[in-house]
Amino acid sequence: MNKFLHAVFIVPALIILFIASAFIVWQFMPKHALNVVVLDKTVTINIINDNYNKPVQYRKHMGFYWILRYNHYVKPSNNEYYDYKRDYYGPKAGINGTVIDNTSIKLSSTPDLIYLSDAYGTDAISREPQSGLTPNEVSVVSQAILHGSTLVGEFNIEPSNIGNPVKNDIESIFGIKYSGWTGRLVADLANLNDIPAWVLKLYESNYHKQWNFVGSGIVLASNDSKIIILQQGKDYTNSLNIKIKEAYLKKYGNLKVNYYNWFEILTPENGIETVAEFNIPLTYDGRLKFNKISSADSFPAITLKRNEDAPVYYFAGDFNDYVAQEQYGDFVFADTYNRIFAYDKPGDNANFFWNFYTPFMEVVLKDAEYNSANKTPLNK
Repeated sequence: MNKFLHAVFIVPALIILFIASAFIVWQFMPKHALNVVVLDKTVTINIINDNYNKPVQYRKHMGFYWILRYNHYVKPSNNEYYDYKRDYYGPKAGINGTVIDNTSIKLSSTPDLIYLSDAYGTDAISREPQSGLTPNEVSVVSQAILHGSTLVGEFNIEPSNIGNPVKNDIESIFGIKYSGWTGRLVADLANLNDIPAWVLKLYESNYHKQWNFVGSGIVLASNDSKIIILQQGKDYTNSLNIKIKEAYLKKYGNLKVNYYNWFEILTPENGIETVAEFNIPLTYDGRLKFNKISSADSFPAITLKRNEDAPVYYFAGDFNDYVAQEQYGDFVFADTYNRIFAYDKPGDNANFFWNFYTPFMEVVLKDAEYNSANKTPLNK
């Protein structure tokens, strides 16, 4: 009996000690100074009668800032952690229901890493919303690359209007060619709350009949108003997935998960590496439909352009889209904890974020930290 009572008290005490030590050890781990610049023009700020109607949404960059903090990356200027509410370029909540238009990148030094998270824009700023990067932003980014900045660009940074010359500049920077086709896996095509209104209008305009799909499917749309619907079971099996290619497993890890968010179909230029790829397991019927876009079941998800001093990555998907609430991570093995408890759920991006995006970005950040010593000042 005494041994039993001893165990009853000792085991919980050891568990509490272990948990407490995980938080304490994290606090004393070394910090890493890294100059990081993030652009997110799609911060959602809703204002009614000079008051904020809803909490400001930082979902297009908040997850990346969690990774920065968890891995102890801090601002070189003051050795403090990055604040996802303030330390970015994009619309910001001011005082008394105002919005600060701080979307244009201005650099006084060469960043270690530039992350172009989202440039679709919102109606929050008091002017016509500008979709995509501006010529000035492209110029600033180009100069930073020449001086050794690692660059990460993501889905939704190119201008939406056809013929915009900035799009050609962006393609040149990343070494890619946009096809004009974007897509998204939808968990239930019958759930109209999960399908943008423009998709329904585009489908009815193309096929002259009402939307009547059910079940999981992939919506594919082009810049010139074409649309294709792939239905699971009929046009493809299993699910759209993303995986690291075999040649890059040693560096980035054996990462492979199902993907449930927006993506785009593009072609890398000669010499540009495809690090990860999307794959749609098409059936015969699905292949007939998809042939209008591409003759291959797989297409680039992450491309890599190797510059002399630092790499340039392009993410052909809405990767940095953190839809969950803020996650506490100030304890060791927090990333592992979240990976273990994330699971594949159709329509939920959490598993992708923890089991693909997070470990991939941790490698990118380590490389950026290593490359930072080789940068040259912008004023040279």
